Amino acid sequence: MKGVKFNLESNKIYTTYSIDEYDRLQIDSILYLKCYNKVTDDEWDDVLIELNNYKTKEMVVHNSSVCNTKLHI
Repeated sequence: MKGVKFNLESNKIYTTYSIDEYDRLQIDSILYLKCYNKVTDDEWDDVLIELNNYKTKEMVVHNSSVCNTKLHI
């Protein structure tokens, strides 16, 4: 049987930004928008074309890793 135990003697408290200093709202990524049908198919195709152009013409990739670069078709 698997279980989880916590060592309560070594808890650490970290300070972070307050809600006034850091916006914790979700980011409306293009993938998020696509999942909820807020992006048309033409807009989605444009994004993939732009991404492929970046990957094939601008992105620096080591020669031995080119085979790992996925293009969207």
